[in-house]
Amino acid sequence: MNRISKLLATCCIAVLLSGCGPEEAEQTREEIIKQVNATGILTEKQAEILGNSKFFGLFLNGLISITDQQAKSPSKIGNLYLNGLTTITDEQAVA
Repeated sequence: MNRISKLLATCCIAVLLSGCGPEEAEQTREEIIKQVNATGILTEKQAEILGNSKFFGLFLNGLISITDQQAKSPSKIGNLYLNGLTTITDEQAVA
């Protein structure tokens, strides 16, 4: 195996072992909230986890965009704060 192939194989293994696997499913609600507010991004899995949790108030003010599916996820949340959204559709607002 030449040097470039070894480097490529090492990089691929590093990517596979990085935080793109089951670690996301193991995130706590608090970790998800902190990450979303820091990055502005909510994954479908994170939306599902938060949506299955009961909150009186959930502050995701760092979130800058949301998909239709993500908007439907937080059905058990009393008050949802999304002050960082730059746009929201009527369907998302109703959900």
